[in-house]
Amino acid sequence: MKSKILNCTLLLGLSPFLVQCVALEEDVRGLDLRTRTLDSRLAEVARFNEADRETARHQAAIQARMGGELQGINNRLLQHEARMDEAQHQQERFQERNVEADQNLRVRLDHVDIKLQEITGSIEELNRQLTTSFNELQAGQEENQRRLLEAQEQRAREAAERAATAAAAARAAEQARRQAEERALAAEQARLAAERAREIERQTQEAAAAITHQGPREIVAKQVKQRFATVQTTMTDTPPERKPAPTPTAPALSPPPAPIAPAVPVIPTPAPPAPAPPAPTPPAPAPPAPVIADSQATGPGVEHYLQGLEHLRNNNYREAYAAFVRYLDLAPEGEMAGDAHYLLADSLYQQQEYELAILEFQKVIASFADHARVPAALLRQAMAFEKLREPSTATIVYERLISEFPHSEEARKARENLNKIR
Repeated sequence: MKSKILNCTLLLGLSPFLVQCVALEEDVRGLDLRTRTLDSRLAEVARFNEADRETARHQAAIQARMGGELQGINNRLLQHEARMDEAQHQQERFQERNVEADQNLRVRLDHVDIKLQEITGSIEELNRQLTTSFNELQAGQEENQRRLLEAQEQRAREAAERAATAAAAARAAEQARRQAEERALAAEQARLAAERAREIERQTQEAAAAITHQGPREIVAKQVKQRFATVQTTMTDTPPERKPAPTPTAPALSPPPAPIAPAVPVIPTPAPPAPAPPAPTPPAPAPPAPVIADSQATGPGVEHYLQGLEHLRNNNYREAYAAFVRYLDLAPEGEMAGDAHYLLADSLYQQQEYELAILEFQKVIASFADHARVPAALLRQAMAFEKLREPSTATIVYERLISEFPHSEEARKARENLNKIR
């Protein structure tokens, strides 16, 4: 639009010259060229003006947006100022409350101090009373102990007197019993002698009757004399059985027991000696029970070690643990210390004390590295970790067992358990 206006303006301005002058064709062409150049320049100016207007509009929009943002910032600043004022007001109120609370606390502390002083005085008074009571009680206890000692000495003297009396009575009773037994023995011997005399007389009469019918035979008399001598020797040499005298069990006096008649001795009849029976064949010894560890160990505390083994065989794991602890207390470096540590750990494992068992198995592994129990300790330790639901740690222990003892039975078991875990 402006270009058209400018063209018209130029034409109007140049029209007098065109009317007055006769323009040549070349001049017209030059003038046309210049006009076109001027039009292009005017167009460029118009484009620049349009760009300036667009830039102005854009800047105006930016300024408007920035004005809105500044307004929002101002509003936020106002809000923050209001909040800060409110916070300051609250802080002032808190300070006032803190001052009041501090004052109340000081008052309460004063009351507490007063009560503490009263309680301290009461405690001191109670301590004095307790000291007095304790001294009185101690004096009474000493007096009671003195009286108790006197009473014990008196009872001991009385008991000694009763014991002496009882011993004298027992000796008298024993002597009377022996005399009665001796009299009974003499009577029994007299009775036996009378019976043997009657037997000899009967045999003599039989021998005399035989002589009457058959003539004198010296051998009969000789046989009778020999038999009589045998009977006398038997009666003299064979003592009657005597029961042991009863031992008095009470200090009180008791009447002597009735005499016990001795057993009648049996006169042996000559007989051909029988052949001795063959000695019975002793039964084959039973196979020994499986031994958990060497039961032939010696040294201090070995009886506790053997007791622990016995408790393990009987599945008394708590008693076995206590026995092995006593053994290790007496012989911490004994020849069976490694076995004792392992068996102690195994007792804990059987009681489902897996954490403690792991620690005890570790003592075997660390302190007795060359011991034969180390593979079993590693296996048990890994199994304890499995019981505690720690398969990763158990896997590490199993792999160590397989690496260090690849050909052991424990390594085979470890491979099986690893396959189960994986």
